[in-house]
Amino acid sequence: MWSLASLLLATPALALHGLKSTLLPLNQPASSSSSISPAVILASGLDPQEAQDATRVSFDSWSGPDQHTGFLSFEGQRPGSSPAPTVNSFFWYLPALNEDPDAPLLIWLQGGPGGSSLYGMFEEIGPMGIDGNMTIFERDPKFNWNQKYSLLFLDNPCGVGFSFSNEESCFVTDQTQVGNDLADALDVFYEAFPAQLSNDLYITGESYAGKYVPAFAYTVFTRDAGVPLKGISVGDGAMNPPAQFFNYGDLLYYVGMVSSSQRDVFRQYEATMQAALDAGDDEAAFEAFDEMLNGDFQTSTYYGNVTGTTNYFNFQQGDCGLAPCEPEYYADWVGTDAIREQIHVGAIPYASFNETVEVELKGDWMRGVVDMLVPLLEAPDFKVLVYSGQNDIILGPPLTEQFLDALEWDGKDLYAAADREVWKVEGGSQQDQLDEIAGYVKKVEKYNFQYSIVRGAGHMVPLDQPERAHDMITAFVDGQ
Repeated sequence: MWSLASLLLATPALALHGLKSTLLPLNQPASSSSSISPAVILASGLDPQEAQDATRVSFDSWSGPDQHTGFLSFEGQRPGSSPAPTVNSFFWYLPALNEDPDAPLLIWLQGGPGGSSLYGMFEEIGPMGIDGNMTIFERDPKFNWNQKYSLLFLDNPCGVGFSFSNEESCFVTDQTQVGNDLADALDVFYEAFPAQLSNDLYITGESYAGKYVPAFAYTVFTRDAGVPLKGISVGDGAMNPPAQFFNYGDLLYYVGMVSSSQRDVFRQYEATMQAALDAGDDEAAFEAFDEMLNGDFQTSTYYGNVTGTTNYFNFQQGDCGLAPCEPEYYADWVGTDAIREQIHVGAIPYASFNETVEVELKGDWMRGVVDMLVPLLEAPDFKVLVYSGQNDIILGPPLTEQFLDALEWDGKDLYAAADREVWKVEGGSQQDQLDEIAGYVKKVEKYNFQYSIVRGAGHMVPLDQPERAHDMITAFVDGQ
């Protein structure tokens, strides 16, 4: 009789997003330099002009508008914790490059759980990156999302990136706490930048942020009537793992990565996962999933052993893909004393991935946010975009589609009846006609809902296909 453990050999696992995994104590000093100014921390009751002046950032090698960085401070809502922990959420705000005062504001959240949103800023959708010489380079304005939209990156939850607290009770354990923290941080942001209350707001993110985004939006939607929230965008998101983390064997079999007998082993793993879910043991279900494919707490996975690769982000790429094996220079750059001084973080440590955060959320992994997503889908005049990279494995299109097909909401029948359309990028960078095809789109106009598949992309869509991702988000926000 086979056992799960007997299938695990020596193929190393790949941490989600390829980010550095760190078990990080809170408030560990990050620099020995006494010349760095204290961190700039904004709290409710602030003076807007003073807050904007204190958080202003201007880089010599940057030609765009001044940016703003610092911490948004609030009391975290943690059942059973008294006093409530003070959470200091790091933010990086970039006004639109076209300097339009009415530009929509897009918030970006990274997944993990435990990944810093600065990954999204420097590697995916932001206007600048960091090269091997530790200098800023400006990204093509045709591809970065900052050209006509203001961007706000939040390190979330507490303990991720620069975000910190003096109390270990700041760590979140469920999506209600995530939603509350993000909504509280947004309240402080709006106090500091009140003009943004006049501009449309969209909450975006990818991967495990498939939970954060609906949780954040639902919390804002239900408690903050004055916030101009217009929609959400979720890329390759874990919105409901019990409905998505199944049929991996079939997916891999039909792209030629496993044999029929190996497919059967995936099915046995999934049977173990389902039995644990049926018994109410979410952690046991996650552990089977982690052994089978995810690998966050394993030295090897069955997926890695039988496919020969640890990359489940894009099946057309090797272990490195476009990101995990390349140095993430931004993570070292933000840790230098000179940049710390400029971005107002003081001696607070930075972890592009904090494993402690994931440990605290381990019981949340296999829980969905359907109860938060459905009210957003059904809300009048509220827009929802869900998209998948065509080549993703861990949250590939068939897995997301099986969730959406079965999802109970008022638009279910309309979604089932909707035609899938071919989506093309006009004047695309590719030469042959086939490469003008950006992907495929299915819409429910009555409910402002859209599901898109981005051709040639993997898990991190804007990284793999920046032109197509930019075209998609622009059409969504602008209502094209």
